[in-house]
Amino acid sequence: MTNFDFLLSVPEFASFGEIAAAAEKIYSIDPAACVLNCRRAMEFAVKWMYSVDSAPSIRELCPSLSVSSVEGALRKLVASGELKREDSGKSTCYYRTK
Repeated sequence: MTNFDFLLSVPEFASFGEIAAAAEKIYSIDPAACVLNCRRAMEFAVKWMYSVDSAPSIRELCPSLSVSSVEGALRKLVASGELKREDSGKSTCYYRTK
């Protein structure tokens, strides 16, 4: 019995539940492999969350909002130091600094 057995009883969670349970079982035997399985389980869990997420995008919430106005606002926030920008293109992430 593991702390993650409840995930195994729900078919939607099986993809990451089995990995989480396996990680817990090998914790005392091979901590490094346990960490890898924990990360893998979380990656599958996040992938599942995004697959069922039906939250509207900013473009759906505000159809009159143009891409250029959003980009301009983000540039101003980065310049003022309120946001930090990392990466570029589709990998761009913004982090609040204050």
